[in-house]
Amino acid sequence: MSTFEELKDWLNETPGEVEAEKLILEVSELILEKMEQANISHTELARRLGKSKSHVSRLLRGDRNMTLRTLAEVCYSLSYRASLNLQPLETVEDVEQTAPDQRIERPVGA
Repeated sequence: MSTFEELKDWLNETPGEVEAEKLILEVSELILEKMEQANISHTELARRLGKSKSHVSRLLRGDRNMTLRTLAEVCYSLSYRASLNLQPLETVEDVEQTAPDQRIERPVGA
């Protein structure tokens, strides 16, 4: 698929689809970060999961749907436990529009 086609598809996504893509990217980046910190390769993660290296690569690129079960298994294989944090959209948007050095942690509803 060309870059133009990808951009066209991206522009047609609903806000919910954009949020889903952001979450997929965030989870993948976090897993890759933990793998790098522990010096664990795609091959080693695949061995720990009992999957092929290509399966793991597709999973971490977002090409395969990562279920919560798969996420839990990946985290466990890296000696981590996944947790979930839900934030109201207005809080997320407020934070994203604020420069990182000006962000203030505040309780929801404050």
